[in-house]
Amino acid sequence: MADLASSPLFLLVLVVSAFSLPLVFLVWIRNTARYGREPWSTVLKTFAWGAVFSVIIALVFRSARFSP
Repeated sequence: MADLASSPLFLLVLVVSAFSLPLVFLVWIRNTARYGREPWSTVLKTFAWGAVFSVIIALVFRSARFSP
């Protein structure tokens, strides 16, 4: 029997739970502005860049902490 952590369904649940709440906040904050809203494409690109760079920074800090 496969481990729970190695199942694709578990990975899908982790990804959905990790991105759902930040996306809700993103929609909420974007919709609070009445005038001068940024287009959705710009907002989602910024969100994706933030996700990519945060993973890169986390990997750098992790490798710096666990290097001998």
